[in-house]
Amino acid sequence: MTEWKTFWSDHKGDEHWVQVGPPPKRYRLGVMAAVAADASAAAVEHPEAFAAWSAGALRPWRLTAAFQRTGIEDGDWVDVACGAALEVQEVDLWEAGGVYPKWAQLVRFAALTNTPLAELLSANDDPDTRTRVLPYARHPIQQWRNELRSRYLPEIVLETVSVHPEGRWLNASVDFANAFLAAKKRQLVEIIQPGGDLDTITIHH
Repeated sequence: MTEWKTFWSDHKGDEHWVQVGPPPKRYRLGVMAAVAADASAAAVEHPEAFAAWSAGALRPWRLTAAFQRTGIEDGDWVDVACGAALEVQEVDLWEAGGVYPKWAQLVRFAALTNTPLAELLSANDDPDTRTRVLPYARHPIQQWRNELRSRYLPEIVLETVSVHPEGRWLNASVDFANAFLAAKKRQLVEIIQPGGDLDTITIHH
């Protein structure tokens, strides 16, 4: 593929691509689309989507649903393609509800997965897809994890949206998210298992 050879020749020296290597062949068109995505143009072309993102309309489970539909599995190359922080596996934090993606990152994610922004930010609940992504859970900890993946907490959204477009310092945001979620988890554990060990319970899917 001539287009890919040209793209890879231009980007293979980037420090992040050097770390992860080329993506799987079947996703290379998506990667090229993601890297080429213009967030500013997308905001102008899709003002409703931008307004919805600003209002915290994105749901973590919709990101997972897009991955499931395309067959994309966990891989460091996904973080690089989305402009996310590789060192903290930021895309995983998006899916877990711990960090709200920046607008530019969401635009790249949409291009990578060939998912319309309007679909990712839809106000329609789509219970069938949500139930498939967030299966029924009986244990309180799993229920709590599902709750986090159902919608981003307002504090998490504000941490990103309040400093749009590129001002968010990721490490500070991740530290904030981890501290905030750890406090929530501590409250829950004390209710269901007083004195329980927090280190044995994770929030990731």
